[in-house]
Amino acid sequence: MPGIPGQLAFACLRSMPFNSSLATAFIDAYRPYLLFHSTLDPLRSPPAGYLSPSIDLLAGLTKIRSRAASGDYESQFDFDWDLNRLLSLAHDGHLQIELCSQHIFVFTRDLPLVSVSDDGLRLPAIYTLDDAQRRQAHQPHHVFPVVEINGVDATYYLESHVAMWLDAHDPDARYNHLFPSAAARLSGAYSGGAWTRYKGLWPGAASYRLRFANGSHTTVDTHASWPAANGPMIYERGADLFAAACLPNATSTLGMDKTPSGAVNDAASAAKMYPEADTEHDDTPIKLHYLPSARFPDVAVLQVASFKVHHNVSNYVAATEQMLQQAVTQGKTKLIIDLSDNNGGDVDVGLKLFRLLFPDQDVYSATRFRAHGLVDIMGQIFSRGFASGQAPIDLTILPHDAVNPAQAHVFQSWDELYGPHEYQGTNMSHLYAVSDLHATSTLPFVHKSRAFFQARDMVMLTNGRCSSTCALFAQQMHRHGVRAVTFGGRPRHGFAQAVGGNKGAQYWSVSTIGQYIAMALEMASNATKLRRRVEDEYLLAELQNLMPPLPADFPLRFNMQGESGINFRSSYDDDDGDIPRQFRYEAADCRRFFTADNIFQPESIWMDTAKAVSGEAYCVGTSESHHSMQFGERMPLPSPHLPL
Repeated sequence: MPGIPGQLAFACLRSMPFNSSLATAFIDAYRPYLLFHSTLDPLRSPPAGYLSPSIDLLAGLTKIRSRAASGDYESQFDFDWDLNRLLSLAHDGHLQIELCSQHIFVFTRDLPLVSVSDDGLRLPAIYTLDDAQRRQAHQPHHVFPVVEINGVDATYYLESHVAMWLDAHDPDARYNHLFPSAAARLSGAYSGGAWTRYKGLWPGAASYRLRFANGSHTTVDTHASWPAANGPMIYERGADLFAAACLPNATSTLGMDKTPSGAVNDAASAAKMYPEADTEHDDTPIKLHYLPSARFPDVAVLQVASFKVHHNVSNYVAATEQMLQQAVTQGKTKLIIDLSDNNGGDVDVGLKLFRLLFPDQDVYSATRFRAHGLVDIMGQIFSRGFASGQAPIDLTILPHDAVNPAQAHVFQSWDELYGPHEYQGTNMSHLYAVSDLHATSTLPFVHKSRAFFQARDMVMLTNGRCSSTCALFAQQMHRHGVRAVTFGGRPRHGFAQAVGGNKGAQYWSVSTIGQYIAMALEMASNATKLRRRVEDEYLLAELQNLMPPLPADFPLRFNMQGESGINFRSSYDDDDGDIPRQFRYEAADCRRFFTADNIFQPESIWMDTAKAVSGEAYCVGTSESHHSMQFGERMPLPSPHLPL
């Protein structure tokens, strides 16, 4: 049901009654799950180099609970809105919760905006998508940039009122997320930009007044749609909607489906898609392109849209290796690896791609989980109950299945793995690898005698929106000298980060945590019955004292799968085992802004990257002066870990 006035849908949601006792019980049930989030403590006082504000999530949760207990909320929607906004301030794509009232309707602003630079170096201006297309077609008449939104400078408004609530830790990556992206469409994500729609959430106002540089105005209304998966819209009262969407109900799916309508999904239909790949395989989200220019006959582009492989995982390495071998056979000696809008996927797949490109190099990965009472008890129970290799592959707190970052040492006890290791008031586990690559890999190790490309002849390309497994892959490539070029970001001079999304090492959904709590309870109960030892009885009693309700027993419904989860393990660099990579500033070697050609002919980004790394085009500098880079040389940076 499209075309519903946004204000009407918003009023409908706010008519849902608020139940103080259910809301406070929900907070009490959720809080122990939040304790598993690995960056909970450093978010309170982030280290230098982190570009987002600090946030005390536990204090914020306490404040929301206090308001709920006092009955200060007028509706369930207002309560959910506050909780959702609190978690969004962590700017972590792994930390989210999908609450019962937030996805009943899908809200959109049906006027896509874009950020366009004249030449990739000049500061970009904001245009409507249609106006930018007219500029790109050399029809600049009556085309003017947007200078104000609701009476506020347009750039400031987008940064502070929209981008501030997005889930990337880097503000330039958040800014890019506002606008349409052909790469996002290729990766299967919504491609219209967060300005038009962000997870279908209420954007905050029923209408927006845009003023253009010539003084003219236009108004953009917020619209809503009722997803077909909700079934018929038969709810006449807020109380009925609340009962169907928020009270425990095993059969209802109301508000749990976020699939956008066709109209919403086509918000960026004017943006031209990529050309047909020279080589692609159905089993992999990877495509191989050759630049259609005599100027760069030796450059290939490996477009890696995602590391998610839903089936035929065993074919992934073979297909990718075939592409790389074909590129070499065709005389390509240089490689652009396009990671734009790559939101991660299977860690094993990302590491296999790295091993294809660096067959003679080892993987270094270092992770820690947050040490707290419940995970300590669970770890002790699992360490007693599971033999080596018996635990689920995602249950990564078994000492005898864990290895150190260099893959050379297996932990001998829970205490040796758990620690805790203390750093600036934060208790974490000891460092250990993302996995024992020899034991847990679903794919054979790559055995090659020669690399397809030299490190100096490869470059990673991003728009800052590289997350999770993508961040791990980029870390491995960077460690071995592969440079990065990033496009877009806020309209200001200076460097930008290539990896602006989540840099965590492992995501756990709330459902996964609940499953492991239930598994620990069953294991501890059985051990107590069988052995009747004091240690087993102690562990069972402690677990029963600390464990929260399982997700299915929460007093209010929420999407237990989907994106309701936490970042269980933080990732670290080999030169710093204390500060998570999530908080370390890592400038790309080259930055350029998007031009109109880049937006409507996205393959032109590859050409601009090739020009930049071959010295034919400049990169954005810290002021009006710009710099160049070339294949085979490292660009001088003021510091790899300090913001500019």
